[in-house]
Amino acid sequence: MKTNRRWFALWLAAFSVFSLGYCASASPDQPVITSVRLEDTNVVVAASVPAGIKRVTLECRSRVGAGSWAPRALTRLDGSGGDVTFRIPRSGNVEMLRVRADDHEPLPVSFYSGQTTFDGQPNNSGGLT
Repeated sequence: MKTNRRWFALWLAAFSVFSLGYCASASPDQPVITSVRLEDTNVVVAASVPAGIKRVTLECRSRVGAGSWAPRALTRLDGSGGDVTFRIPRSGNVEMLRVRADDHEPLPVSFYSGQTTFDGQPNNSGGLT
């Protein structure tokens, strides 16, 4: 078990170095992943976001060249830019990471107000079957 963790950490570190080098050459109007680290049972991803961005999505997939990108975390910004940090559970589906930026929201701002965190799946304690 400890060997698997060590290999995962080494692989994540190697990939992070590769990603950071690739992202450094990205367009200046896109967010850039600045660090990826393991923190207990989480993967912590920090990104620098340029001004004008309203929404940043962290997307992951399990392998290079295979599978589709899946959103794992999202944050909304006021457009002033800055740094954002995502914390997601460590898993095999988090081998490849990228951040995606949007300069506008598809729905009015009022749509996104209200509760933003929710409890887990409800128990089936009777009711409809």
